[in-house]
Amino acid sequence: MAAVKSISPDSTDSKDKMPIIKGKKKEVERNMRSQAHHAQQRANIKKQQITQQLSYIPQNIRTQRGLDVDVSTSTAAHEDDEKHKKMLEHLKSLSPFNGRWEFSSVINSGSYGVVLSVSDVVTKYPGVMKVAKTGVGNDINIQAEWESFLLMKIYKANPEASVCRLLDQGLLQNYDGAPLEYMCLEYVGLRVHEHLSEYIGNDRLLRCCQISLMTLKGIYDIHKEGLIHRDLKPDNMGLISREQPIVMIYDLGMARMYTSKDGKGRPYRSTVGFRGTMEWASGNAVKGREQTRYDDLIAWFYCMIDLFHGNKDSYQVFPWSSRPKNGKID
Repeated sequence: MAAVKSISPDSTDSKDKMPIIKGKKKEVERNMRSQAHHAQQRANIKKQQITQQLSYIPQNIRTQRGLDVDVSTSTAAHEDDEKHKKMLEHLKSLSPFNGRWEFSSVINSGSYGVVLSVSDVVTKYPGVMKVAKTGVGNDINIQAEWESFLLMKIYKANPEASVCRLLDQGLLQNYDGAPLEYMCLEYVGLRVHEHLSEYIGNDRLLRCCQISLMTLKGIYDIHKEGLIHRDLKPDNMGLISREQPIVMIYDLGMARMYTSKDGKGRPYRSTVGFRGTMEWASGNAVKGREQTRYDDLIAWFYCMIDLFHGNKDSYQVFPWSSRPKNGKID
């Protein structure tokens, strides 16, 4: 007679509990991923705010889009309004900065710092000074130091690179004694759209072609140093002047090294936070994938479509555009 195998009640209960335990484990993992995703989103928004507030381009003349991060009405900006005014007045009283740079006007200002138009007291050569606040988050200092490091690295390797040059950097003292990090950059005074508006017909098309090649050369100069820009757009490109109509690329606050110290490609990350501006970002960037040189070229391609289109205020350059029409989003 065959032996009958007995089944203990304990083993039956443990088998019944297994799906419940697995379900709870998956739920915990989903919650952890969701929390990490939201934390990454907040960090990305903060970096975008820092980049915009410490940008060459004044906020009131940037290309407006419905998807832009609102940096002008941030809570921090309102809370620190009085301190901010004090800091601006104090900075004006420090002019000339470092005994060299004379204050001209304020280009941008916000809760993370200010951008000033300055000029050399001797040569009268114009410059742009970015002053980053300290003590309001390490991200600001890190991002400002990172940009100055990249500009210095590019210039040392290739003085002819089509990227704005770092002219000076150092520390200033705020009205309360806190240190203020600053860097003075080459002044790129003419926006691409503004320059193209001076041409019509075939002359404009020819100038668009010339600008597209000059911007492509700037991207090559950045890639040659093992970097990707990750935020290419018309607002981050400009010409030195009408007398020197050479296109320069600037605002490298979101740039990243794609090569390691030995020159080899860095391993891809499985998921990354979004970097860039939605309208000109590649599909990979929007999907949270690792960006490469390819994605910079896709952004360049979108920028050139925008320039050839001919109207920077158009609210529908691309099917996914969401620029405001008459101050409202359609």
